[in-house]
Amino acid sequence: MKNNRPERGRCADPWSSGYIAIVLPPMKLDTMLLDTMVSPDSYVQQRRDSIPDRYLTAEKMPDLPATPLLDDV
Repeated sequence: MKNNRPERGRCADPWSSGYIAIVLPPMKLDTMLLDTMVSPDSYVQQRRDSIPDRYLTAEKMPDLPATPLLDDV
């Protein structure tokens, strides 16, 4: 009986590669920034009472090296 699978590393159909893509809508914060076209600092100042303090920080974010999420196989 012949194996009907495609060669290793190739897919018969692009959607059958075994990967699942999940597309999420933008967060409400992101759409609000785009709709009003305000800077992130202005957005935080306007909504400081509704944003929990634990989400606000003045600390510099660490500079992390750009690494792929998945290693090439």
